Amino acid sequence: MQRLTDRGTAEALKRNAEGLAAKGFDVPIDDLRYIKLADYENEEERKEQNFVNYDPDDYYE
Repeated sequence: MQRLTDRGTAEALKRNAEGLAAKGFDVPIDDLRYIKLADYENEEERKEQNFVNYDPDDYYE
């Protein structure tokens, strides 16, 4: 899977959004979408790294 987002940009936007929300400002919806997409992509990458794909026939003797 090719990423659509950048990890560094997503982290910067997340910190900015938390700061804006803490001060009572509205967070732009585009920023929230980017953050959510980045979180989804991070989770998918984590799942791909933990997934072991093997062929049972390779271990048959």
